[in-house]
Amino acid sequence: MDEGRLAEAISEGTRAERQFEDLKEDFRNQTSSGFKDAVRDLQEQAKELADTQQQLSRQLKGEASGDQSSKKPSLKSERDREQLQKQFGEQRDQLNRVVEQTRQMVEQAEQTEPLLSNKLYDTLRELKDSKPEEALEATEFLAGRGMWSQSQEAEQAARRGIEQLTNGIDKAADSVLGSESESLRRAQEQLAEATKDLAAEVQNAT
Repeated sequence: MDEGRLAEAISEGTRAERQFEDLKEDFRNQTSSGFKDAVRDLQEQAKELADTQQQLSRQLKGEASGDQSSKKPSLKSERDREQLQKQFGEQRDQLNRVVEQTRQMVEQAEQTEPLLSNKLYDTLRELKDSKPEEALEATEFLAGRGMWSQSQEAEQAARRGIEQLTNGIDKAADSVLGSESESLRRAQEQLAEATKDLAAEVQNAT
């Protein structure tokens, strides 16, 4: 094969490779776009979970109404105990829903968004050590019996675990959502790579 045909063949090969990479990137972007909505929804649910836990913590201390003179719910109020027990039970159910949704996303993102999948997997693995579900169950039990000091200790452990979960989800979300500066950096890298490929193609053709 003469030099002209060789250069042409190399040029066609480079162009075909670039087209394949473009198609692969387009597919990834389409898939990533779907994950963005799912990740945002997961973030919102985790944030709502953490906000509710903060509210329950204040309520358990008797601060929900803004009355700082009350250090704890009334020991004589059966209504207080039943209401708190119900709320912590509902909070435990919501935690389980967020954890299950996170677990599903780990599986769904494994092929197209491996970084997201790995970070969420690590978050769930670390959650097994903090055990917020067990802490919420203990808080529910203790609050229902008016054992305020012990229930506050259990609530603090649950809150730490929920905060850990929320932070882990936020960090994992960065791999899909990113920031404007990160998007600009990626665009600049892609432009530099395209310029390099074009220069190499021109050199091979001459």
